[in-house]
Amino acid sequence: MLDDLMGLVLSDLYKKKFSSFLTLFAISLGILTIFLIFLLSSGFSNSLDAEFDKLGTNRLYVTSTVTGLSGSVSEDLNDNLLKQVESRPYVDKIYPYVMQGVQFKHGSEFVSRMAIGTKLSSDYFEANGAEIELGRFPKESEKYSLVLGSKAATDLFSKDLRVGSNIEISNTKFKVVGILESFGNPEDDMNVFVNIDTLRTIFDLGDDISLFDVIVVEGYDITLAQNNLQIFLDSRVGEDILDIRSPQDLLGSVNTILDIIKYTLGGIGFIALLVGALGIVNTMYVVVSEKQKDIGIMKAIGARDFDILFMFVFQAGMFGLLGGFLGIILAVLVSVVFEIVAKTSGFTFLVIEFDWLAAVGLLIFSFFIGVVSGYLPSKQAADLVLVDAIRK
Repeated sequence: MLDDLMGLVLSDLYKKKFSSFLTLFAISLGILTIFLIFLLSSGFSNSLDAEFDKLGTNRLYVTSTVTGLSGSVSEDLNDNLLKQVESRPYVDKIYPYVMQGVQFKHGSEFVSRMAIGTKLSSDYFEANGAEIELGRFPKESEKYSLVLGSKAATDLFSKDLRVGSNIEISNTKFKVVGILESFGNPEDDMNVFVNIDTLRTIFDLGDDISLFDVIVVEGYDITLAQNNLQIFLDSRVGEDILDIRSPQDLLGSVNTILDIIKYTLGGIGFIALLVGALGIVNTMYVVVSEKQKDIGIMKAIGARDFDILFMFVFQAGMFGLLGGFLGIILAVLVSVVFEIVAKTSGFTFLVIEFDWLAAVGLLIFSFFIGVVSGYLPSKQAADLVLVDAIRK
């Protein structure tokens, strides 16, 4: 009897393909939104974790609360302060930066962009997870050498730059000695690295800097180092002047933004699920109304109320299950397209992986939604009086 009832349900779904599709499509939109959010947020989170792991967890970023990452140098950050910080027992290395807007000239072409001034050396690039694709890393003593990001070499000017190309900054000639492998995002790949002292001399910046990184001694607790450094800097330049952040702080800020987006879109997804659930309720009431005579016949040949209830509840559950399956397929297709577009745009660090456990969980959840949505119409069908049902 149970097999026969399930066969009737599946046969009915097939016969009413169009109306069945419309019902399960409403459910699929909600599942699509929820699963897509899960895949993208997990992909972004895992990819960002991997990128931060490359930089290491023993790093602190120090910026001015006034200038932040705007590129302006700060009077509160200078070489003298760096020497004092470098003497702290928990500090291994320091990398200062001057972020300066410049006008690059190559041949007769001019391009305005930010130049990153730092102490160029193989040690610096290796500490930041950078690898040379062409040429070599510069020596710190080289005052007029440039290192280009992979995208800067091809997109900065109309013609590609190569190792040995000359670029001018404020009538000062620099030579490209190295081109980096891609970092995985277009913004970093457009960077141009210049010797910090040369850049400060050209623009008369004195010994001021924009920000600096601190590499904490291996094995030293990063949180303790962060607190100690904050206390030390506050005693030197005043409280609330400098901001110190660890990779965990930066990652936490990014994850907070992702969570806001995730919960907002997730709410939209649940609203779509609710609309889909109401669609199942409506469809099941129509199905029960159309099949009252069939219900009477089934009861006349011995079908129990539970059998009738099970048949229609199962049908409602199938609406939810098939809708969930369709939603997961659509979410996977959209996520694949999104990853391809992202990588085409230069965000090669993004990797989106399919999560079987989440998919199975959503399928069970969508089946449960269908069952709950179809219970009242199914109960109405099961409670039909035999004589009344046959008369219909």
